[in-house]
Amino acid sequence: MLDQIGFWQQAEHLDACDDPIVIDSHDIRENPVGVLRAISSALDLLFSPVMLSWNKGFLRTLPELSGEYADLTNQAMQNYRKQSSQKHT
Repeated sequence: MLDQIGFWQQAEHLDACDDPIVIDSHDIRENPVGVLRAISSALDLLFSPVMLSWNKGFLRTLPELSGEYADLTNQAMQNYRKQSSQKHT
């Protein structure tokens, strides 16, 4: 199922990049200025405070998973941890 949503293809793209820019939305919420400055720098862009304003969305908690979905989540977490180790923060 993960291959149907492009998860493994994403991992292949990550492996193919010399210096990937991995962005975790949690990090942006925790430290928006620092993370957006790091991303801007990595992309050779000027940071602008305008980047800090966006329409507020909704906060959703993830459901408890079991069975097949729990297995998929466990498989996905291995790739997530690999991507997370390459974050620009």
